[in-house]
Formats: sequence, structure tokens, C-alpha cells
Amino acid sequence: MRQYRLELPSWRGRPLTTIYFGGGTPSLLPPRFYQSLLAVLAGDFNLEAVTEVTLEANPATLTTAGIRDFLALGINRFSLGVQTFADAGLRLLGRRHTAADSRETVARLRRGGVSNLSLDLIYAYPGQTPAGLRADLEAVTALEPEHISAYCLSLEPGTPLARRVERGEITALSPEKQALFMTEVIAGLTAKGYEHYEVANFARPGYQAHHNLAYWQLRDYWGLGAGAWSSRRLGTDRQRWACRQVWENDVGRYLRRFGPGDPRPLPPPAVVDLIPFESSLAERFIMGLRLRRGIDLDVVAAEYGRQPVADLLERLADFLAAGLLARRGTFLRLTDRGLLLADEIALHLLP
Repeated sequence: MRQYRLELPSWRGRPLTTIYFGGGTPSLLPPRFYQSLLAVLAGDFNLEAVTEVTLEANPATLTTAGIRDFLALGINRFSLGVQTFADAGLRLLGRRHTAADSRETVARLRRGGVSNLSLDLIYAYPGQTPAGLRADLEAVTALEPEHISAYCLSLEPGTPLARRVERGEITALSPEKQALFMTEVIAGLTAKGYEHYEVANFARPGYQAHHNLAYWQLRDYWGLGAGAWSSRRLGTDRQRWACRQVWENDVGRYLRRFGPGDPRPLPPPAVVDLIPFESSLAERFIMGLRLRRGIDLDVVAAEYGRQPVADLLERLADFLAAGLLARRGTFLRLTDRGLLLADEIALHLLP
């Protein structure tokens, strides 16, 4: 790994509160890689405030020794992509593991001393039935993870699964069925004691994903790696209110730009997007409304000004009148009915 120094004064020396190793299957890399990476980060950031360090993993990619070494490095949260406990569903989704692999990996993590575990589910995939969904909910809660992320399948253009749907080989679930599945997921997990704190996320008390809260509350974050975006508030003028950038999207080009032994200074980002004031405010509402408690309008007004917030609320008047949004004190939130129309409401917020 190239040992470079972060050369942006606006980032260097800032305290980190969370670290997230994700994308692909980072658990395939040995613990010594993360030891080196954390040492690099310690040279550029203040790590004293870090309380949550997450490692994403796929089932059957974690050994007993690896778990022990990851914990010794300070990684204190594991996110495991089980997706479904139906082996036929796993094959459809292109996953290499089995339901048995998922259960064994969870058991191995618990034996290793992991006390903060998140499991990912995908639901409403082609061919899944209501009975199959209920079986998945029973299976995931039986493992007693501290956190569950449950995502309705989104068919990404160009993926093998999307092409199979286009060719008519399999049939995607209708939006109406997806909504019914979503309702059942929420009911099933909350009945087991999980707090539904974000559109697709559920947690035991005290185990919300603090790293992801930074995204939903539009806080600053720094990304390292191919396709990893960074975002920070500028607040200089209305055309340059925030900035998002990525060093390199393509893995091959990223490796060439940041290759081992490369003595050159850190190259500039490949893509820089300057976010104007109106777009940033809209994003603050869109992301904040993903949280079930909603957004604190007083906090947002302190960031963007009371009049712009009042103007945006005026555009949402019809949704409030229809009972899709609700105000309680200083908070604005989606109602249960509004949750099913979150994307439509988000589109209405865009400038």
C-alpha cells in the first residue's frame, strides 16, 4: 500500500468519530493491511474520538484467527451480508455462500467475542413469496444480531439479474407487492424488539449505525479507495455550499494512480462536484427524512437559515395535509403511509 500523506489542509488533523471498511468484501484482506491503513490514518487524523470501526464481510470469509486479529486492531462492529436464508434465493442473487455458511459465520463471530453485529437482508427479489419473507425474518432474528439492514431489491441496469428480468426469464415483483413486503418487514422486526430508526435499518437500543447516521444527517465524511466519495460542507457562497469528490472510480486506474512505491504527491480528485445552497438544503431534507424520528427543523434552520427552511416547508404543504408528513414539536417526519411514498416526496424536494 502506498504510504502517502493527506495533503488537503481542510481535512488534515480533523477528528474522526467512525471508520467504515466496506465495498466488495474487505474481510478478504488480511488484518495486517488494516493495521497499516489505520497507522496511515493516525498520521493525518485525530483518532482519539473514534467509537465505531466497522468491517463489512460476506459469510464464509472470516476465520477464527482473523476475527481475533480484527478485534485486536480495534474493529468493534461487523456487518455481514447474509442477504437471504433461502439457498435458491442466494443463487438467484449471485451469492456464493449458503444459508448454512451464514449461520456458521455468525456462530464463529460470537465465539470470537463480537458483541456488535449487523446482518444485511435483501427482500422482494424475483420468486420470493410472503412465506419465504417470513422465514427470512424468523431466521435473521433467531441469530439475535444487534442491528439489521433490510433492503428492498433494486434492479440495477446492466446487472445479470436485471438482464434476466429484461429477457423475461424471471419476473420482478410489482411496486404494490414490494410495498406489502416492506410493511411486513417493518412489522416483523419491530415485533421482535428492533427499533425501526431509518427506512431500511433496525437496531437494538444503543446499536444504531453511527457511521451511517453521518450520511443521513449530511455530515462531512472522507472516502479512501476506488469509487469512494468524500463530502464536506464549505458554506462559502450559495454556488459552492458543499463539495463532493472521488479520487478515482475505476479500480484499474486507481491502482495505477496510487501504486506501490509511487513517489509522486497525491494526485487531484478525478471528479469534483460543487453543490449549491438549494441542492444542499434539499439533500438535507431528503436524507434526514429517511430517519424515522425525522429532521429537527430548528437544527436545519441554524445551518441554512429560517426563511429557506420555511420556503421548503411550504412546498411540502400538500404532503402534510394528506397525512404523508407530520410535525411534532420541532421535528418533521414521514408517517407510516408516507414511508411507502418516500421516493415521490424526495423528488418533490429537488430544486
